Amino acid sequence: MEIFKIENLTFRYPAASFAAVENISLTIRKGEFITVCGKSGSGKSTLLSLLKPELAPFGDKTGDIHFLGGEYDSTKIGFMLQNPENQIVCDKVWHELAFGLENTGMDTGEIRLRVAEVASYFGIGEWYHKKTTELSGGGKQILSLAAIVALKPSVIILDEPTSMLDPIMAHELLATLKRINTELGITVILSEHRLEEVFGISDRVLVMDGGKALVFDTPKNVAAFLRDNGHDMMLALPAATRIFPEELPLTVCEGKNIIADRKVLNAELCRREEGKEVILSAKDIWFKYDKNEPDILKGFSCEVKCGEIFAIMGGNGAGKSTALSVIAGVLKPYRGKIKRDNEIRTALLPQNPQLLFVGKTVGADLDEISDGIVEMLGVDEISDKHPYDLSGGEIQRAAIAKLLLTNPDVILMDEPTKGLDAHTKQQLGEILTELKSEGKAIVIVSHDLEFCAEFADKGGLFFDGAIVSDGEIHDFFAGKSFYTTAANRIAEEVVPSAVTVSEVSEAIGGKKSAIQKTEKREREQIEKIVAAPTRINKKQHRLHSIISVAILAVLVPLTTFFGLKFTQNEGYYLTSVAVIIEIMAVLAISFERKKPRAELLVLISVLCALGAGGRIAFYAVQSFKPLAAIVIVSGAALGGEVGFLVGALSAFVSNFFFGQGPWTLWQMFAFGMIGLVSGIFSSGVIGKTRVTYAVFGFFAVIIIYSILINATSVLIWEPSPTAELIISSIVLGFPYDLIHAVSTMIFLWLLGVPLTEKIERIKLKKGL
Repeated sequence: MEIFKIENLTFRYPAASFAAVENISLTIRKGEFITVCGKSGSGKSTLLSLLKPELAPFGDKTGDIHFLGGEYDSTKIGFMLQNPENQIVCDKVWHELAFGLENTGMDTGEIRLRVAEVASYFGIGEWYHKKTTELSGGGKQILSLAAIVALKPSVIILDEPTSMLDPIMAHELLATLKRINTELGITVILSEHRLEEVFGISDRVLVMDGGKALVFDTPKNVAAFLRDNGHDMMLALPAATRIFPEELPLTVCEGKNIIADRKVLNAELCRREEGKEVILSAKDIWFKYDKNEPDILKGFSCEVKCGEIFAIMGGNGAGKSTALSVIAGVLKPYRGKIKRDNEIRTALLPQNPQLLFVGKTVGADLDEISDGIVEMLGVDEISDKHPYDLSGGEIQRAAIAKLLLTNPDVILMDEPTKGLDAHTKQQLGEILTELKSEGKAIVIVSHDLEFCAEFADKGGLFFDGAIVSDGEIHDFFAGKSFYTTAANRIAEEVVPSAVTVSEVSEAIGGKKSAIQKTEKREREQIEKIVAAPTRINKKQHRLHSIISVAILAVLVPLTTFFGLKFTQNEGYYLTSVAVIIEIMAVLAISFERKKPRAELLVLISVLCALGAGGRIAFYAVQSFKPLAAIVIVSGAALGGEVGFLVGALSAFVSNFFFGQGPWTLWQMFAFGMIGLVSGIFSSGVIGKTRVTYAVFGFFAVIIIYSILINATSVLIWEPSPTAELIISSIVLGFPYDLIHAVSTMIFLWLLGVPLTEKIERIKLKKGL
């Protein structure tokens, strides 16, 4: 039975000149275990996200995706994100297990039964009452998977689930997935760069290349196809497959059976030279994040030498990343010494590479970097993208390029191969080898044992807050059962010290894998990011705009005036509700015209929260508040109707803190009008620059807010208002209004352009 049938699927992101997914047609049968692989940027993640409509990216899509013959049910498709931190929403383990079930409206008894059953199946009963923050990375992955299984999905889709896990946890997760697949009959579809284990347990493998389905077949047939075509993806295949390309074994066991019949021709391995002088050292380092918390580092010591690559490996949560931050000087130990020359330049690649970027595009951050490194890492292809819009592999490549820009003496890298395909890893290794030859000292923390074996000179095993074993890389890996490479497991009885595919292949007289590197596919430069204009009937658009302005600028103040007049200011709550309903009516008209995505509601909610929260945060400073600035940006970036809504609702909500009264309605109208006028003027009268924002903000507060609030205060409190009273109220209130106007100028000068750029980027990315 078909679970997914994909027909002529093509998808293109709004700002791209090439398709992320191009003309894919395939069928996935119920109960299959499918692995999707390919180089970074080949379209794997895009394809997987398109299979679940709620997570599908915005862009131009053609073709069809049929799920279970057209009977779509969101609970039947489970999706596990690459980073479990982005998926777990509850504080306790049992809350997380029950969360999805509660959202389906299931009764309490059934929820308790499902949760108990799933917790027992996954063996996480001991975690049941734990906080989710106390779990390791692997524990969070298992918890996310268990929460999905509790919903009884027909298919589980996973985007690089092992990329952040150590080898042992990665093995456990894949074993659990295979168990779910075989015992429960749940279809599993996952994307992976690390194919050593998952390749052999897959029913079929899809190889993506440039957005197209290069080959979709059984693992052995896929391996034969890649071998015969000399494709780069051959580098990503399991070690046994690369050592014996004629027989194409898929597992360590199959490889061991073949090598047992081979004669060793060359057992002598060239040892890697030891580094030169010690450039940095750590001795007996102890560190904890808080004095009441347990120690993370417990007597950690190491030496970093010039011209050497030192790889630190170990389990999740052992303290490796903390040790790297201490070496870099980011964290200060409470005991022990770090010795370094003051003139030494040290650079750290953090686990979250986004932290390195401050520019609006990757190119803005990498202007001075050498063209050779940019081209080798493929960063030139993503130079026009915002760093936060990149895939995991793309942001990793860009971060490595930026790190090398500083030309450091000591290079510290936390999981540098995370999210990288095999081809890019090879290029990174070549760059690090070249840097090593120039005398650079390189320390990497990694779960990628194969990468460490091929390029590191020295290895260290981190456990319980310290390095418990280290040595030359061949000595480090030899004889280990778990923290060693697949190549070493295959050859341990024949060539015990061989740790890489090439070393094993040479030892038994085999040829090195003849991987013919294909030329990089020529692509046009990414078009300048601009939002495509919405096509609507001009007359209809003009009519909707007139109705919107009439309601907001005329009906709202009339409702406010007469509502307060006939209730003697006592019915301000009821009048406020009427005004909000009128504003919502405008938004309904606008929404009907623009057909917006649900993400727009989230964005408006965030802006309202910023407006109300910002006003409350500065309550102690008389008349000094950022609300008008946020309203102006909202109107300029999202239109006058949205600007009015943000202004009115922010004033209404914040007055629950300041105090409600008949003045609330006029404040709602005043801030709303600022947003409305901002939206009208931004269509061409004012530009979105610091100067124009600041000038517009100053006069908007002085003219709109000052006159409205001071005039209406007379109307509210004076039984017989006169023109003289209104004018004197405006004059007396001017000093406070001047402070308000100047503060709006300051906030717009500091935040106007960055906030607008952020909103514009969200609009483009989400298609708002």
